[in-house]
Amino acid sequence: MAFSVVLVAFCTMTSCKDDDVPDVAWPEWPVVSAPEVVTATLKPAAGSGAEIVAGSSVRFQAHITDSDNEVRRATLTVTVGGNEIVSEQFRLTGGDADVEHTFTVPFVSGMDGDVYPAVTLDVVNSLHKTASVTLTEAQNVLVKRPVLGDEVYLVTSGGDVYELPRSADNRYSAEVKAPYFESYKIAAKLTADRKIDYSSIVWGLVDGQVAVVTDASAAGIPSDVNPAAIIKKMNFDAVSFRTVLDLAVVFGGAELQPSSYNGYQEATLSLASGQTYTVTGIGGLATAVDPNFFESVSDSEVKFVGLDGAYTLYYNLSKSRLYIEQRGATYPAALWISGMGLGFPQPPYSLDVDWSGNGWNWTVDVHQRSFCKKTADGVFEALLYISRSINLKIFQQCGWGSEFQSYNFTTSPENILVDGIEPSDGHKTGDFATGPAFTEGVYLLRLDFNRMTIEIIRR
Repeated sequence: MAFSVVLVAFCTMTSCKDDDVPDVAWPEWPVVSAPEVVTATLKPAAGSGAEIVAGSSVRFQAHITDSDNEVRRATLTVTVGGNEIVSEQFRLTGGDADVEHTFTVPFVSGMDGDVYPAVTLDVVNSLHKTASVTLTEAQNVLVKRPVLGDEVYLVTSGGDVYELPRSADNRYSAEVKAPYFESYKIAAKLTADRKIDYSSIVWGLVDGQVAVVTDASAAGIPSDVNPAAIIKKMNFDAVSFRTVLDLAVVFGGAELQPSSYNGYQEATLSLASGQTYTVTGIGGLATAVDPNFFESVSDSEVKFVGLDGAYTLYYNLSKSRLYIEQRGATYPAALWISGMGLGFPQPPYSLDVDWSGNGWNWTVDVHQRSFCKKTADGVFEALLYISRSINLKIFQQCGWGSEFQSYNFTTSPENILVDGIEPSDGHKTGDFATGPAFTEGVYLLRLDFNRMTIEIIRR
């Protein structure tokens, strides 16, 4: 390092100039500058004015300058009602550049009224310096929401037409009794022969999303209901473009009604052992019912395999699970199991009962407990999906208190379910825990209170 410094110093003092080597001028550093969007506007593509109806065309125009460098790229982004309708990139050259783009502003979801599109132009020059501008209302065009009539029409894939009167601003609904249909479109108008009028607004399916379509070739919106279902109400939101088909869940001729449990429908009815019942409105019926009480007969029929009696059926709309219990009954007529790490004994298996959320809450969710099937005096069966980590407890009623303690039972085989132990002091909790021979899965527990035994059968 010292030698190098000396050399440099020596060369400096003696000029170190070789007359045979010509002088070379250093290139000049570029002048740093940033692009500027001088003007930018969005106006109707045809005519004058400052507003359009959704579905009309508009023209974007902008002039960009840069005093010392070339403008290289511009990106135009336009959103309406939270929907991105334009994302275009333009290659540019020179210090002055113009951007022009004509496009249609569609009628999209999220337009609860008249709106100004969110219009942004981002510009980059040759030095990667940027400029960005978002149009003000004065530079923009007001997009007016189309005015809909007092009713719209749900037209099924089979050509059936259901009128949906206006129930509130931009919302339409009708009480109906409709059989299954595979798909449908929503039309603002019909032709004289009650066909879809595509000259007006029609909702169908575009790239998997509900959107306004322009001709009969467009796909219909899937109904997403099981073929055995009976539709009892149709609801269409002309802001979100969402259709809700309320289904009538009917078990053995009795229609389930909204339950006090959120997200459930329920009905109380008398069930007879060995009787087959027709069920409509439940998709995937075979895996929706508790196999401890029902055997699947067909896509729309189940056989009851419990004891004769009055039972309450609870259908969870989001999980598509049908739960059953005699809520007001108590031991020795009834028995419940609750705890942590338990689930409904049908695929897809999940931990319905846990400490998370509303875990172990008897009053909020039906799925926080499991009703046992009585098979004889003092004998009950429970069919459960059980995970690795559990605390399982047996209750004499639908609620806390009057529990049976695990250490009062003999289990067979041993070491699958064992007494729970409190780690802090080693006392028995009265809960069942998983033993060394346990593996996750579905188990039938046969509880015999005459002998105080629990037979554990892997399913």
